[in-house]
Amino acid sequence: EVREPGKVGHLKRVLQTVDPQKQDVVALVVHRVFPMASGEHPLEPDQVCSGSENEILSKVVSVAESTGTPVELLVVPARDPYCAIVLTAQKLQSERIAVSPSPHLRPEEQAREIGRAWEALPEPRPLVTLEIVGEEDSRPSTFVLGPHTPELRPADVELVHHVWRELTERHGFGPQLHHRDVISL
Repeated sequence: EVREPGKVGHLKRVLQTVDPQKQDVVALVVHRVFPMASGEHPLEPDQVCSGSENEILSKVVSVAESTGTPVELLVVPARDPYCAIVLTAQKLQSERIAVSPSPHLRPEEQAREIGRAWEALPEPRPLVTLEIVGEEDSRPSTFVLGPHTPELRPADVELVHHVWRELTERHGFGPQLHHRDVISL
């Protein structure tokens, strides 16, 4: 998703990491539509792709040309940009979403909001990797949307093992109890 013509560093970083032979890139621009403007009349083309969107798209094309990576352009009218992002990803069967950091939210909060939009998608919801890509010298924050294997720290594994031992040795659970059962509980 690209929001502002002056903030396309995340797009450039993504384009530098993509193999265009294996992966398509769609630059999504969400045209914010407010309830009063989304009533009974369909939007005219210039209402969806206004001067602001045209400026963003021009910048996207310029960045794509500079990296030599082909990019598909897409403008989507929506009230909620996060819903537009995940719904578009679902319809395009995307495996990866890359967005720039929100100026108002920490990456974890931004991911939580996008995750809430993902939870509201109709089934089947795809497993999608969300990358919040900042400026050139920062590492992207990566989150998985949907059910996935949790990342366990060594301390977590130790705790699971400790609980498993307690249950099997002190409380009479036999060999039918596995570490995965402790995690399930």
